[in-house]
Amino acid sequence: MKTLATLGLLTFICFLRQTSTSPQAVSMMLMEGCCTGYSQTMIPHNRVKHVAMTPSGCKPAAVIVTVKNGKKFCLDPKWQRAETLLAKYEKSQGASRKL
Repeated sequence: MKTLATLGLLTFICFLRQTSTSPQAVSMMLMEGCCTGYSQTMIPHNRVKHVAMTPSGCKPAAVIVTVKNGKKFCLDPKWQRAETLLAKYEKSQGASRKL
């Protein structure tokens, strides 16, 4: 009986481990264009494909960074790295529109 209880407990722990979400997984979840949390992933400038703010109705507000392989990351808009990425992307978009 102890073996069965131990096996059940181990199965339950494995189940919880698989269903728990990591901080990165939560931060990348987009619902209707809104983020449910933030990622602290350092994204190199040369990997960035697109940067945009979430729509105005989203809570919490976030900077959505899409990298070249299509993955999306939700960053805290108050984080210096996110501000830098957004400003650099907007600047490059403004320069390409003037050409």
